[in-house]
Amino acid sequence: FILFSADEGFKIMPGDTVILTVFGEESMSGRYEVEEDGTLNIPPVGRIKVAGLSSNEIENYLVNYLKGGYMVEPRIKVEIIPSPLRNVFVLGEVKNPGSYDPRKGRTIIDYILIAGGPTPFSGDTITLLRREGNALKRIGSFSLSELIKTGNTGIDVSAGDIIYVSRKEKGSISSIEGTQQNAFYVVGEVKSPGAYEFKEGFRVLDALLSAGGPTDFSALNKTKVYRYENGNKEVIEVDLEGVIKKGKVEGNIEIKPGDIIYIPGSIF
Repeated sequence: FILFSADEGFKIMPGDTVILTVFGEESMSGRYEVEEDGTLNIPPVGRIKVAGLSSNEIENYLVNYLKGGYMVEPRIKVEIIPSPLRNVFVLGEVKNPGSYDPRKGRTIIDYILIAGGPTPFSGDTITLLRREGNALKRIGSFSLSELIKTGNTGIDVSAGDIIYVSRKEKGSISSIEGTQQNAFYVVGEVKSPGAYEFKEGFRVLDALLSAGGPTDFSALNKTKVYRYENGNKEVIEVDLEGVIKKGKVEGNIEIKPGDIIYIPGSIF
C-alpha cells in the first residue's frame, strides 16, 4: 500500500485508513478507518469530520484540540492509506489488468504500460471512466496511437478512475503465433498498425516492415520507441530515415517484447 503524509495534500475519503501517531500518548495512537459519514472516532477526542481534509489539516486540528487540556505541546503524525477503491483500474485488452497505485503526473499511457501494455487483440480506443458517487461517468475516449504521439490527453488520471482498453473488431486482429507477452506494437503512419510477433534479434526496421512499411505521410526521422521495464518508462528516439537512406545502421536499434514503435506523421 501507499502512505500519504502531510506534505502531499492527499484528500481523505470514506473507506481510507488513518494511521495516527501521538508521540508520548500510545493510547491514542493507532489505525482508524474513515466511516461512511466521513468521520473518525478517536478517543478521547471523539468523532471528528475528516472527509475532504489532508493529513496536514487533520494534524493541525488534533494539535489545537489537545492543546486545550490534554497535552502542553502535542506532537502528532498522520498518514493515510487509501482505500483499494482509490486505486486506478486498468481493464480490457492489457496484459495485466487490475488495480494500480495512483501517482501524481502519471498519464493514461503510463498506466497502460504499467499494466503490461496492450495485448495483440487490443483496439485503438481507450475509454476513461470516473466514479461520481455510486455511478461511473464517461470522461472521454481516446486513440491509443494519439496518446503515444502526444504523451497526454490534458486530462489528469484520478484515484478511482477506470481506464478501459478496447478489443479489436472481429477480423482485424493481427496474426500472432506467439504468446501475448511475445509481441511488439507498431502504431502511427504505417500501412498495417497493430501487434506483431516478436523474434529474437528484431530491430526497429524489422518492426516497420512487419507493419507493411511507412505511409506516404510518415516522418521516419522522428520515430520513437516506448519501453517500460522494471517500473521505468523509456522513450528512445530513432532516425529511421537515416537508417534507410544514409545507412546509419547504429540507429537501427534492437527492440524488446512489449515495445511500442510509433511512426509520427509529417506536417507537410
